[in-house]
Amino acid sequence: MRNRKFKDKTNELNEEVLREIEDDFEARTEGLEKPAILYTIEEASGILGISEKEIIRLIHLKRLLSIRVGKFIRLKKEDIDGFFDRIGSGEAA
Repeated sequence: MRNRKFKDKTNELNEEVLREIEDDFEARTEGLEKPAILYTIEEASGILGISEKEIIRLIHLKRLLSIRVGKFIRLKKEDIDGFFDRIGSGEAA
């Protein structure tokens, strides 16, 4: 009987501590941006259905935005989505 009460009290305390940790985590991360999804040229090529060479050409023409991560070129998901939107409206051509 005493052992059961001890376990119950321990479980209550553990749950309370866990709630406090979760609340603290939420407070600390509130307002932080989610990390951007970055694609390689090869991945972007597959997503857009065009060649890697064409992806590079569009980047050089500044029709497709990209970022440099060290020596690598990466494309953000939102930039690829924006490119799709521009294609649909006729702006990307």
